[in-house]
Amino acid sequence: VPDLGIRIEDEKGVFAYTGDTRYNENLKPLLSGASAAIVDCSKPEVFIGGHMRAVEGKRIKKEIPIKLLIASHASPDYDPTPEFEGIEGIVFAREFAEYDIE
Repeated sequence: VPDLGIRIEDEKGVFAYTGDTRYNENLKPLLSGASAAIVDCSKPEVFIGGHMRAVEGKRIKKEIPIKLLIASHASPDYDPTPEFEGIEGIVFAREFAEYDIE
């Protein structure tokens, strides 16, 4: 199944969503300059499959200018929060959470 990303732009900013995907070069134009981006990057280091690992979320945040990266799609037995500590502008998505992107 091909991966699909969504990018919405208006005068207030840019929102991007990766959907399920592995790290690839198409992420750069999708995510670049986003005010907020929900990114499938919350799997543990040992994960092998069609999703990005938390370490790749850190790579994206360092390489691509995104104001707020919201990491999604975690494994039920893995909390990626410690992986993101000390990196400004990256958080783990929580159910019913609200995020300030002003």
